[in-house]
Amino acid sequence: MPEPNGQRVTFTIRQLYIQSDTAFTFPSPCLHRRAIVTNGDVRGTTPLTAVLRHDFWGTPLEHAGSHGSYRPLTVLTFRVTHALVGLRPAAYHATNVLLHAACSALVAETAAGLSAGRRAALLSGALFAVHPVHAEAVAGLVGRADLLALLFTLCSLLSYARQARARRAAGGWGGPERRWLAAALGSAVLAVLCKEQGITALPLCLLYDVWVNSRISLTALITSRLQDKRLQRLRQCCALVALACCALLAARLSLLRGRLPWFSAADNPVASCDSRLSRALTLLHLPVVSAGLLLLPSQLSYDWAETAVPLITQLGDLRNVVSAVFYVGLAVMFYAACHPFSDTSSASSSINVNHNNNTVKRTADTGADGPGRASLLFALSFAVLMFLPASNLFFYVGFLVAERALYAPSVGFCLLVGAGLALAESRWRRIGPTLSVLLLAVLAARTVVRNQDWRDDRALYTAGIRHSPAK
Repeated sequence: MPEPNGQRVTFTIRQLYIQSDTAFTFPSPCLHRRAIVTNGDVRGTTPLTAVLRHDFWGTPLEHAGSHGSYRPLTVLTFRVTHALVGLRPAAYHATNVLLHAACSALVAETAAGLSAGRRAALLSGALFAVHPVHAEAVAGLVGRADLLALLFTLCSLLSYARQARARRAAGGWGGPERRWLAAALGSAVLAVLCKEQGITALPLCLLYDVWVNSRISLTALITSRLQDKRLQRLRQCCALVALACCALLAARLSLLRGRLPWFSAADNPVASCDSRLSRALTLLHLPVVSAGLLLLPSQLSYDWAETAVPLITQLGDLRNVVSAVFYVGLAVMFYAACHPFSDTSSASSSINVNHNNNTVKRTADTGADGPGRASLLFALSFAVLMFLPASNLFFYVGFLVAERALYAPSVGFCLLVGAGLALAESRWRRIGPTLSVLLLAVLAARTVVRNQDWRDDRALYTAGIRHSPAK
């Protein structure tokens, strides 16, 4: 990623804080009873070390009824807040708003690091700051786990980008490179301690290094002969990060003690469905529903009950057509983004190794097409990777659809839309900026309206029943 510009960063943080503060500073009096009010780990009635042995809800991990969600760092932030102000909701909410503002600024900085340009970076960050789908994560206080996990994930990515840039310029390992790598690894560990989604931080770092920083294919990275020092350093760094990722994953899985948490049919009807066909078709459709919430956040609910997303029980269900169109479109976007890595005729650059008498080259830095497509590929991968832990594809989670689970994946969406808006502004100078401002204003207004649903329990449940029938 390019060197941060202090003036740009300061401007971005100030602007995005104002936008986040405007959209989300409706102090909700709702405190989650189980996670905060009755949680001994938060109230300080249990030893501090108990946070390391209990799940997010204060239940011992070895207990048969444990949820299995290990988020000690998030619980510690609740415990500190409780020690300072007790159960005053405004302080908990203000902390969430500040965290969201920080995440919005880091999203803008991430976009800038993808060579998106200052305008695209600001639009990406602004879109993330005001998107209505984030209302649950920010206004719903237990969403702090999502906020913290994304915060440390982006810190890990930006630190790793500094390391990759310095390593590439120096052609080897030095003090600064090692310090930035240590910061990236440390931030990834903190992300995992905040929420399980943090496990994707290190894979994102690897993809950034290969696709954006080096602009070579994964195949070339694995199979090419080691005749270039920069490629050697890249492979060594990727191997180290992959090893650290495996260690983190093994440590996290060990906390489950060989068993996965159980969820009722009301929470996750797919988990208890007997039909394999129905399970497969429904699980394939769930990402479509989530993508729809990002594209058109008109119908939002704190609890997507079983009746809100009925199981797909037959092939003739029209939702299967929508799913097919979605995955074909996604495949086309990935194929288009992968184009520069299949073109080995570009100008030579920093990585140029001989492989079976052929030249594997890095897409030219000066080409307008290569960097843009590499950034597109990374943004798509960001959205997909961050969504996978909550997708029910690898293991069942306690919901079919949850808006808070879209907080981190929406970064990839915002990077794509921000870049698209900036491109539209550059081509249609008269109406482009107006359209961008109008879109942000509409989303911000929707967020303000959505936040009213979180003013108390009754308003929240009423809104949930209105959009999604009760269980």
